[in-house]
Amino acid sequence: EVGCPQHLVHHQGVCVCGGGKEPKYASGTSRSDESNLLPAECVPCGAGHYKSERGNYPCNECQAGSVQPDTGSAKCVACLRGEYQRFNGMAQCGLCDPQTTSSPPFTSCSECDRGTCRYSSEEASTYTCKPCHPLATCPLNSTTVPTIVLNDGAWRLTNRSTALQRCRASGGYSPCIGGD
Repeated sequence: EVGCPQHLVHHQGVCVCGGGKEPKYASGTSRSDESNLLPAECVPCGAGHYKSERGNYPCNECQAGSVQPDTGSAKCVACLRGEYQRFNGMAQCGLCDPQTTSSPPFTSCSECDRGTCRYSSEEASTYTCKPCHPLATCPLNSTTVPTIVLNDGAWRLTNRSTALQRCRASGGYSPCIGGD
């Protein structure tokens, strides 16, 4: 068995860099010489990059729709619903605009479908387009809380409120007309 310097690991009879690290060779070494040389050191993959297996090859870029915020990583993580990343090799996902959401492969955002609504612009990754409230109509592809249309017999305190209520009737009469 081959004895490897401390910064390398033994793999299939060769000394190589471990997962999450790429080789760095001594300056003045030509590319053709590298296949026969041991790396001078193994450096962590940069943010937006990964290397899942051992070997003396460079780290890979995370593909669009996935990111890696940390260095020295063995894998990338997919963006979540409400997030996107259109470029390779990036460290962070972007947030979709309030009236939009994302779905796999998380490379872009799109409007919510008619009959659904994006209920919050805060913490967008945890909010997706959800079915419209049963007391309302979501007529637009870009319906948000302020643009929900209340059905007759329903009310809410303000156009920013997601708490929709039925008008109460007493003796067949209701002072609440409902609707927007």
